[in-house]
Amino acid sequence: MDNNDHNEKNGNDDEQIQEESLKLKSLLQGHLEELEFLRFLTEAPIYRSGILNLFENLEYFKNQINKLESINCSLLTDLDSQIEEMEQASSYRTETIISKRVELNDKIRELKSHFYPYIKSVVKD
Repeated sequence: MDNNDHNEKNGNDDEQIQEESLKLKSLLQGHLEELEFLRFLTEAPIYRSGILNLFENLEYFKNQINKLESINCSLLTDLDSQIEEMEQASSYRTETIISKRVELNDKIRELKSHFYPYIKSVVKD
């Protein structure tokens, strides 16, 4: 492989890393919007009165949402930093962010599996 082929391959790798990073950023921003909506639901005046432990349960969900938002924002910050330093970015760093995003996605899915049925059971008719 001559030097031009090597530079062309590195250019393609950089483009692929940048493309993957931008996709990840879009997914993380989508997660953030979804978490903001879930928080809105915990604060909306849409619940029946007299529900046992309603406030405590909503606070629990709100705390879980806050934790996931914090993780999400941290990943977005890491990703923005990577995009800004793209010439120094490595595929390893992108793979690490992808792995953490997959974990975050699983945690969001788990939260929703508990949150949605609960909200459905306590919303005013």
